[in-house]
Amino acid sequence: MIKYSLALAIKQELRFLSDLIADIRAQVPKIDILLVGAMARDLLLFHAHGIKATRGTDDIDLGFTVASWSDYGKLRDSLLSSDSFHSHPSGAHKLLYHQRLVVDLIPFGGLENPAGPFRGRLKVTQ
Repeated sequence: MIKYSLALAIKQELRFLSDLIADIRAQVPKIDILLVGAMARDLLLFHAHGIKATRGTDDIDLGFTVASWSDYGKLRDSLLSSDSFHSHPSGAHKLLYHQRLVVDLIPFGGLENPAGPFRGRLKVTQ
């Protein structure tokens, strides 16, 4: 298996992503963050392999390790207490970063544990 890393921090066009993560860390320093969705795919395709991808969305999907809905609410409230984040009109899971970038807050961790508090709240149909 070939292992490599991407030096994304030096890419000027990705500075906004670095700033976003720094602003989140300033408010919630010890939380685990996972970049998911189209931005994660685009980083790998373009910056690792030079393949240009067409984005279907302009938001940033970030997963956060939280143990409960209460912790998720605390995360959201902490971000909203800064000048960098504001509520988004379409829902509690979205925030506006500097009034222009939509950030989706996606909980994972204890909420998605089959024996945890999320069990039974999500119904999947085929």
